[in-house]
Amino acid sequence: MRVISVLKLSLAAAAMLVHAVPSPTPADGNAGSQPFAPHVALYVLSRGQGVPEEARTVLEQARARFSMLEDSGAITRIDERRIGLEGETRLCAEFANEADALREHGWLERLAAGVELVNLALEPCQ
Repeated sequence: MRVISVLKLSLAAAAMLVHAVPSPTPADGNAGSQPFAPHVALYVLSRGQGVPEEARTVLEQARARFSMLEDSGAITRIDERRIGLEGETRLCAEFANEADALREHGWLERLAAGVELVNLALEPCQ
């Protein structure tokens, strides 16, 4: 019973904080001024024996497709970095619009389905 009381109190406090914390806005105060530029990151990893062949194939196909999309203007920036000693790599693309990013994220999900040590994320390229 005591746990339920504490939980109710915690939920009530959280509900009050929701209205007390303002939403972030750009420095100029215009919340809609910056276009949304989504990013898709592909990670190929290893387990101490290098990146598996299937994961390298996914990386190569993604690299080729991202290059083609960059040439067409759908991708505004590509960032590729080695993140480990055994060929682990992060390939990230910044898209011009949300629809293209979501479409390509879906394409990558299908390409990497069942392939071990490949991870996808919708996160900023840094």
